[in-house]
Amino acid sequence: MDHLQAMCVQVLRTGVLHLYAPASLARGALECASTTMWLTGADTSDERITRALKWNVADVRDGDRAFTDAGLTIPTPLPARLDKIEVVATRCGLPFKSISGGYRSSDAVKEAQKLLDRSPYGVLMP
Repeated sequence: MDHLQAMCVQVLRTGVLHLYAPASLARGALECASTTMWLTGADTSDERITRALKWNVADVRDGDRAFTDAGLTIPTPLPARLDKIEVVATRCGLPFKSISGGYRSSDAVKEAQKLLDRSPYGVLMP
């Protein structure tokens, strides 16, 4: 929502169309919306949990990379954070090996498109 609001403020309120900003703001909004659909659109609870854990794996890896690139000390090392996710997966009876690769936003966008294609309205309806 922040990306969409920023784009609206920039274009509608200021009347200024920055050359590149709207594209990156729109992309961020679409990726976030697609990720939400990907997380919640699975048919089974096991798949929804698997996807949430994949998202968390990607998040902790991205955070680790950001801390490392900034030369900062990481409060909790990456292996310890991944171990916590593995504990959740194990308790849910899910193979961590299939989760440990994380997720890619392009996979979420493809899944969101499939969900939209199945809807007779072009949007998800409850």
